[in-house]
Amino acid sequence: MEMSSRDYAEPSAKAGGSGLGVASRLIGRPRIPILYYHEIGTERGRHVVHPDDFAAQVQWLVEDGFEILTMDAVAELYEGRRKPPRRPLALTFDDGRRGVLEHALPVLVHHRIPATCYVVTDWLEGRSIPEHERYSGFLEWGALDELLGGGMAVGSHTLSHRNLKKIPAHEVWREVADSRRLLEDRLARPVPHFSFPSGRSPREVVRAVRRAGYRTAVATGQRSNGPFARIHRLRRLRVDGSGGPGELQRLLGDS
Repeated sequence: MEMSSRDYAEPSAKAGGSGLGVASRLIGRPRIPILYYHEIGTERGRHVVHPDDFAAQVQWLVEDGFEILTMDAVAELYEGRRKPPRRPLALTFDDGRRGVLEHALPVLVHHRIPATCYVVTDWLEGRSIPEHERYSGFLEWGALDELLGGGMAVGSHTLSHRNLKKIPAHEVWREVADSRRLLEDRLARPVPHFSFPSGRSPREVVRAVRRAGYRTAVATGQRSNGPFARIHRLRRLRVDGSGGPGELQRLLGDS
């Protein structure tokens, strides 16, 4: 079903989002950083973190007292359904690259740490992958069951990774809604979490994401999330391949 910009009406108010009452309970509590990676592997590239560095970073997070949350738990914090831990943090991965299964998942399973992998459904089938994104391999559909079996959630990163700020409304809807439907059909489970490609998106795109039924949506922004953050505009901190725990210390600061 195609949608026009007029169809992006705001859904009725529910127990989601960050109302003033919830925010007032969160004021004075720790900020919530959400880290995001692209690839864990031995390839060279700005967005590739070496497996040894990733293992050291996760070990540092554990030893430094961070409580790693699922995206469902992050939503519950902003919905007022969960008490914030002292040092909350969430881990995410964009694109659905092969190293997430081969290198990241074993480390996360060892530490019993949750994470979310946002996948581009066309790329799972080897379709429409731009040349500049081919610096590493991608997961296939069958690998998603392995991620789920290891305790990692799977979210949508659209059908084809198009810049949602630059395409017509009906195509935005297809990228957002059809990717969720396709994932839910193939995985036989809800897919309530979304990652915007190409950074932050305008209000009408965010409304489309909400209308499609996603519980949370994450972007970039290189910031942690404060008490007034909106759960369909959550910001994240990108981790690049420039070092081990020192990279996280730089990003997280006093978190």
